[in-house]
Amino acid sequence: MMHEANKANSILELIKGDLRLLCFIDGETLCLTNGYLKKAQKADMAEVAKAIKAKNEFLSRSR
Repeated sequence: MMHEANKANSILELIKGDLRLLCFIDGETLCLTNGYLKKAQKADMAEVAKAIKAKNEFLSRSR
């Protein structure tokens, strides 16, 4: 299952049980940024912030 963890930054969350993988799509490429084990009902905002930072670094280096 996949859903948006952060709509404003287009961060997606892949879900399997308690495992969460955060990612984004760049063109035709799915870029995984980080993963964590779920401990609460909502997405961990610190982990989402890490994903946003990784996305910004990736995009600044690839352009």
